[in-house]
Order: sequence, then structure tokens, then C-alpha cells
Amino acid sequence: MPAAYSADIRGRVIASVESGSSRREAAEEFDVSASSAIKWVAAYRTTGSCAAKPRGGSTSPLLLNPAKCPNVGREAAVAPKLIGCRPW
Repeated sequence: MPAAYSADIRGRVIASVESGSSRREAAEEFDVSASSAIKWVAAYRTTGSCAAKPRGGSTSPLLLNPAKCPNVGREAAVAPKLIGCRPW
């Protein structure tokens, strides 16, 4: 997976759009895709930030709250892979 664009380039694209350029013109000027420029400007107008979204990590509710794990309390002899609710 390619790396996220820097906050600097995102900020420059957003500043260009905010100063009057179209999103497609700004994208062409800074050599990024038009869809990226459109998404960055929309996110900036919604959140006020040009930072990239966090990537990676687990979003499993079982890892966040082990009490919801169906395997908590089972004997270790019963499928040791399942005990602990880890996906691996």
C-alpha cells in the first residue's frame, strides 16, 4: 500500500482551492489525483484538519472489550487457538 501524502502537500492543495482554484486545477498543479483533492477539501471543510486518517491497527470489538469474548473462561484444552480471542 502506498504511503499517505504529506500534510504539506495536502495543505497546499487545500490552500489553492480556498484561494479560488477549482479542486481539479489544484490537483493538476500539485500532481495529485482529482479525487484526492476533492476528498481532502471535503474533509478539511468538515473537520478543519488536513491530516491523513489513521491507518492500520485492529478495530475488533473483541480485542477492545475482552469481556464480550465468547471464549473467555473456557478450558485451555479446548482449542487453545481460540482462547484470548485473537484473530491469529
